[in-house]
Amino acid sequence: MKSAAFPAVLAQAGAALGVTLRLREKKTKALGFSATLAAVFGVTEPAIYGITLPRKRAFLVAGISGAVGGAIVGAGGVKVFSTGAPGLLTLPIGIDPSGDPASFLWLIAGTIVAFALSAIGTYFFGFSRADLAKDRAAAAAERETVSAPVPAASASLTVYSPARGEIVELSEVPDKAFASGAMGQGFAARPTDGTFVSPAAGEIIVAQGHAYGLKTAEGAELLVHVGIDTVGLDGAPLTSRVKVGDIVTAGAPLVDVDLAAIRKAGLDAITPVVVINSTDFGAFDVNANGVALCQRRIRVRRHGPHHPHDRANRSRAAGGVAVDGGGPGCGVDERRAIRHAPSLPVRAPGRRRPVRRSFR
Repeated sequence: MKSAAFPAVLAQAGAALGVTLRLREKKTKALGFSATLAAVFGVTEPAIYGITLPRKRAFLVAGISGAVGGAIVGAGGVKVFSTGAPGLLTLPIGIDPSGDPASFLWLIAGTIVAFALSAIGTYFFGFSRADLAKDRAAAAAERETVSAPVPAASASLTVYSPARGEIVELSEVPDKAFASGAMGQGFAARPTDGTFVSPAAGEIIVAQGHAYGLKTAEGAELLVHVGIDTVGLDGAPLTSRVKVGDIVTAGAPLVDVDLAAIRKAGLDAITPVVVINSTDFGAFDVNANGVALCQRRIRVRRHGPHHPHDRANRSRAAGGVAVDGGGPGCGVDERRAIRHAPSLPVRAPGRRRPVRRSFR
């Protein structure tokens, strides 16, 4: 089974590359490129949740390509001789200590076929006409924004904790994909209660038991990942309360979780909440310089369009995150501290910057 995972992982990388090469929108290209690199080295979450799964055809192409590569690996009777997460750097675990190269060559062949087939298949067949039309419109809007000076704008989106419990930095999550920020910026919750709610209002775009994707009206793409490595539990301790396409409000029931079952399986129930397209909303820097506020929610200010030579506009359009109290149906156990990233304006403790309520 471990040997067949290599083609499956690299197929996701290939699909992300196909999306990157085909689409024109700069934001998608940037996300696709970073997701491709992460998947090549074995971290597939950015590629799956940020690139292929929202575009169902691309995900299907990746699945088929991974199956073809897995069939090649199976036909060659490939074995692996050590442990490690499947990825480019761990391919050598398929080298037979006896010196027989056949098994390793079959592994290489299956992996290359899966990657290439997925990239090519996604490029040509991974998009509907609606997907391509939406991409052309987004790319055209980007060009217009660059060419025409417009007033600066900023706005905020409130993201709530999905469960009762302590709020911690992403760096404390025992998964490199989240801890490194590769999945996007945000925070994590250590749940003390099994009732999980939606962190914001929007449309459910991913509902997989252990992972939920939400797209807000402001354009933020949020991911709530219940626990670490909980995908292997096949959804047993997780009872979903939503399905793809549902429109939910902040605080609406999302999933019921048996925390005891997760811990009994030896897994961590810590739940990352990330904004996948966080580059659109500014920088997150949680728990740093002593602004003590009840961190029950975060306000994320979107970068606003501005004239590239207008310093005042650049300053006003800078994104960032603020922490505030309150929230529908959930909360945290202790107060923490936050600050703005060094590149962003820092407000003095006790002062609150007004939040604009609409996006432009």
